[in-house]
Amino acid sequence: MRRARVDTGTQILVKRAMSAAFFTVTLLVVLGILGFNSTGLLTLAGAVGLAFSLAIQDILKNFFSGVYLLLERPFRVGDTIRVKDQQGVVENIGVRTTELRSVDNVQILVPNAVVFAEVVTNHTHAVVPAVTPADADGHSATESADTAAAAAEAQQKR
Repeated sequence: MRRARVDTGTQILVKRAMSAAFFTVTLLVVLGILGFNSTGLLTLAGAVGLAFSLAIQDILKNFFSGVYLLLERPFRVGDTIRVKDQQGVVENIGVRTTELRSVDNVQILVPNAVVFAEVVTNHTHAVVPAVTPADADGHSATESADTAAAAAEAQQKR
C-alpha cells in the first residue's frame, strides 16, 4: 500500500489536535481518580469555553478557514493567486493567514477568512490560448495547438 503525501501544515495541525485531546482526557481521568466531580468541571469548562470562543470569534474564523484551506487545497505554495485587491505568489498557507509575495517583492498577509469568503483567482493553472499569425500554414498552427495541449496536460499532472 502506498503512503499518502501529507502537507507539513496538516501534519502539525493533526499532531496539535491529538496532543490537546490526549491532555484533556488524561486530565479528566486523573481528576476522576482523585475524586473530583467531572460533571461540574465539564460544565464549568463548557461555560468558559463558550465565553472564550465568543471573545476570539475572528481568530477562530481565520483558524477554521485555514484548516479548510489546508485540507481542501484550492491552491498550493508557489501558485500565483489574486484575492480581492491583492495578487502574488503563495509563500505559505498558515492556520490563520496566507502569505503572498507581490511582484514588487512585498510580503502580503491575507487573513484566511478573507481567502475563504472571497473569489480567489489562480493564475498558475490558467491555460493561455495559442495564437498563430493569420498567414501561417496549417502545420505551424497544429504545432502551436500540440504545444498548448502538452502544457495543459503537464499542469494537470502537477
